[in-house]
Amino acid sequence: MNIRQAIFSSYLVKDLPDDVVESIWRTAEELVFEGGATIVRQFDRNSDLFIVLEGSVKIKSFSGETIAELGEGSLLGEISLVDDAPRSATVNSVGQTRVARLPAADLRRLLDANPSVAMVVYRNIARILSARIRATNVQLDALLARGH
Repeated sequence: MNIRQAIFSSYLVKDLPDDVVESIWRTAEELVFEGGATIVRQFDRNSDLFIVLEGSVKIKSFSGETIAELGEGSLLGEISLVDDAPRSATVNSVGQTRVARLPAADLRRLLDANPSVAMVVYRNIARILSARIRATNVQLDALLARGH
Protein backbone atom coordinates (compact mmCIF):
# COMPACT_ATOMS: atom_id res chain seq x y z
CA MET A 1 0.00 0.00 0.00
CA ASN A 2 1.37 3.44 -0.81
CA ILE A 3 1.06 6.49 1.44
CA ARG A 4 -1.66 8.16 -0.61
CA GLN A 5 -3.83 5.02 -0.67
CA ALA A 6 -3.33 4.51 3.07
CA ILE A 7 -4.33 8.05 3.95
CA PHE A 8 -7.32 8.18 1.61
CA SER A 9 -8.62 4.87 3.00
CA SER A 10 -7.97 5.72 6.68
CA TYR A 11 -10.93 6.21 9.00
CA LEU A 12 -9.16 9.39 10.16
CA VAL A 13 -10.21 11.23 6.98
CA LYS A 14 -13.65 9.66 6.46
CA ASP A 15 -16.10 12.32 5.21
CA LEU A 16 -13.39 14.93 4.55
CA PRO A 17 -13.16 16.68 1.16
CA ASP A 18 -10.46 15.31 -1.15
CA ASP A 19 -8.50 18.59 -1.11
CA VAL A 20 -8.17 18.39 2.68
CA VAL A 21 -7.04 14.75 2.49
CA GLU A 22 -4.51 15.78 -0.18
CA SER A 23 -3.08 18.40 2.17
CA ILE A 24 -2.67 15.76 4.89
CA TRP A 25 -1.03 13.40 2.38
CA ARG A 26 1.51 16.07 1.41
CA THR A 27 2.80 16.21 5.01
CA ALA A 28 3.36 12.45 5.26
CA GLU A 29 6.74 10.75 5.32
CA GLU A 30 7.47 7.05 4.75
CA LEU A 31 9.62 5.26 7.34
CA VAL A 32 10.88 1.67 7.31
CA PHE A 33 11.55 -0.28 10.51
CA GLU A 34 13.34 -3.61 10.84
CA GLY A 35 11.76 -6.36 12.95
CA GLY A 36 11.55 -5.55 16.65
CA ALA A 37 12.28 -1.85 16.19
CA THR A 38 10.46 0.61 18.42
CA ILE A 39 8.19 2.93 16.45
CA VAL A 40 6.59 4.58 19.48
CA ARG A 41 7.82 4.36 23.08
CA GLN A 42 5.42 4.51 26.01
CA PHE A 43 5.59 7.87 27.87
CA ASP A 44 7.23 9.70 24.93
CA ARG A 45 5.77 13.16 24.32
CA ASN A 46 5.76 12.88 20.51
CA SER A 47 2.20 13.00 19.12
CA ASP A 48 2.82 12.09 15.47
CA LEU A 49 0.39 9.65 13.90
CA PHE A 50 1.43 6.58 11.94
CA ILE A 51 -0.39 4.45 9.38
CA VAL A 52 0.93 0.93 8.77
CA LEU A 53 1.63 0.61 5.04
CA GLU A 54 3.13 -2.88 5.04
CA GLY A 55 3.87 -5.40 7.77
CA SER A 56 2.47 -5.30 11.28
CA VAL A 57 3.10 -3.90 14.73
CA LYS A 58 2.62 -5.06 18.30
CA ILE A 59 1.18 -2.69 20.88
CA LYS A 60 2.76 -3.42 24.25
CA SER A 61 1.86 -2.37 27.77
CA PHE A 62 4.34 -1.06 30.34
CA SER A 63 4.78 -4.64 31.61
CA GLY A 64 5.71 -5.77 28.09
CA GLU A 65 2.48 -7.69 27.48
CA THR A 66 1.15 -7.53 23.93
CA ILE A 67 -2.15 -5.65 23.98
CA ALA A 68 -2.85 -5.90 20.26
CA GLU A 69 -1.28 -6.65 16.90
CA LEU A 70 -2.23 -4.32 14.05
CA GLY A 71 -1.59 -4.64 10.34
CA GLU A 72 -1.77 -2.79 7.05
CA GLY A 73 -3.98 0.28 7.12
CA SER A 74 -4.00 0.59 10.91
CA LEU A 75 -3.65 4.03 12.47
CA LEU A 76 -1.40 4.50 15.50
CA GLY A 77 -1.08 7.44 17.87
CA GLU A 78 -4.49 9.03 17.67
CA ILE A 79 -4.86 9.15 21.47
CA SER A 80 -1.83 11.42 21.82
CA LEU A 81 -3.13 13.66 19.04
CA VAL A 82 -6.37 14.16 20.98
CA ASP A 83 -5.00 14.75 24.48
CA ASP A 84 -1.37 15.76 23.82
CA ALA A 85 -0.35 13.49 26.70
CA PRO A 86 2.59 11.07 26.69
CA ARG A 87 2.22 7.87 24.71
CA SER A 88 0.09 5.24 26.44
CA ALA A 89 1.89 2.19 24.99
CA THR A 90 4.99 1.05 23.14
CA VAL A 91 4.68 0.01 19.49
CA ASN A 92 7.21 -2.40 17.96
CA SER A 93 7.48 -3.59 14.37
CA VAL A 94 6.94 -7.26 13.59
CA GLY A 95 9.36 -8.06 10.80
CA GLN A 96 10.17 -5.30 8.35
CA THR A 97 7.39 -2.73 8.56
CA ARG A 98 6.68 0.36 6.45
CA VAL A 99 4.70 3.20 7.99
CA ALA A 100 3.56 6.66 6.99
CA ARG A 101 4.33 9.30 9.62
CA LEU A 102 1.85 12.18 9.84
CA PRO A 103 3.47 15.00 11.84
CA ALA A 104 1.20 16.09 14.70
CA ALA A 105 2.27 19.73 14.36
CA ASP A 106 1.07 19.81 10.74
CA LEU A 107 -2.21 18.10 11.62
CA ARG A 108 -2.85 20.46 14.53
CA ARG A 109 -2.22 23.50 12.32
CA LEU A 110 -4.74 22.16 9.82
CA LEU A 111 -7.30 21.40 12.53
CA ASP A 112 -6.82 24.74 14.30
CA ALA A 113 -7.29 26.64 11.04
CA ASN A 114 -10.37 24.63 9.97
CA PRO A 115 -12.89 23.98 12.77
CA SER A 116 -15.21 22.00 10.48
CA VAL A 117 -12.33 19.71 9.49
CA ALA A 118 -11.36 19.35 13.16
CA MET A 119 -14.91 18.33 14.05
CA VAL A 120 -14.90 15.56 11.42
CA VAL A 121 -11.42 14.28 12.35
CA TYR A 122 -12.13 14.24 16.10
CA ARG A 123 -15.51 12.58 15.48
CA ASN A 124 -13.75 9.87 13.43
CA ILE A 125 -11.19 9.35 16.19
CA ALA A 126 -13.96 9.21 18.82
CA ARG A 127 -15.76 6.52 16.83
CA ILE A 128 -12.75 4.23 16.60
CA LEU A 129 -11.78 4.78 20.24
CA SER A 130 -15.37 3.97 21.24
CA ALA A 131 -15.18 0.72 19.27
CA ARG A 132 -11.90 -0.16 20.97
CA ILE A 133 -13.37 0.55 24.42
CA ARG A 134 -16.33 -1.71 23.63
CA ALA A 135 -13.98 -4.50 22.53
CA THR A 136 -11.89 -4.04 25.68
CA ASN A 137 -15.03 -4.27 27.82
CA VAL A 138 -15.90 -7.59 26.17
CA GLN A 139 -12.38 -8.90 26.86
CA LEU A 140 -12.52 -7.68 30.46
CA ASP A 141 -15.90 -9.34 31.00
CA ALA A 142 -14.50 -12.63 29.65
CA LEU A 143 -11.51 -12.43 32.00
CA LEU A 144 -13.71 -11.63 34.99
CA ALA A 145 -16.03 -14.52 34.11
CA ARG A 146 -13.03 -16.89 34.23
CA GLY A 147 -12.04 -15.59 37.66
CA HIS A 148 -8.94 -13.61 36.65
